[in-house]
Amino acid sequence: VVIALNDPVCIVTVNTNTAACANITVGANSPPIDYFATLKFDAGQTLTCSGTTTLSDGSTIDMTNGGLLITSTWTRGIIGGGLTYGTGKVRFTGNFTTPNYASLSSFYDLEIDAGSNTVTLGRTITVYRDLVLSSGTFVANAKNITLKRDWTNTGGVFTEGTNGTVTFNGGVTQTITNTGGETFYNLTTNTAGTVLTLASGTD
Repeated sequence: VVIALNDPVCIVTVNTNTAACANITVGANSPPIDYFATLKFDAGQTLTCSGTTTLSDGSTIDMTNGGLLITSTWTRGIIGGGLTYGTGKVRFTGNFTTPNYASLSSFYDLEIDAGSNTVTLGRTITVYRDLVLSSGTFVANAKNITLKRDWTNTGGVFTEGTNGTVTFNGGVTQTITNTGGETFYNLTTNTAGTVLTLASGTD
């Protein structure tokens, strides 16, 4: 699916919880004209992409109102394209390294549900609410992770590596949950009001 019209700006809204596609490209780069586009989510709505979500230069995924994007992998154009995280959730299911772009490095809720696959960080990320590891392997790859609320591992594997820091700095009570225990290379809390707790059964 390609979201682009013969118009400088195109906005498509996800207003169903059953939208699905193999691959989706937001916008189109056809020099000398770039067709910018926005994929916008309504609250409570879901788009599942079994392949790659691609953001062309200058195009945006807008989750200001919430919503859920489930995608195997994602990437963007060289010049631009990014996520407005709002109150939305992104769930990664594929085998890939996240792109090294600032515009794709901030999330509201992030879930790794990769099954037998591995999601590797290509850049430091910030998660403004919860990080959930449901399945698969999540590799820090010497990148930092900043988390504003809870870390929950219900069935995934976190590979902390030999560098990188996980920082809990939400200024609230934040909880680490993993009944099998969780290992970090560096762990930091550095914000007044942050109270870090271990859920029952977490070592």
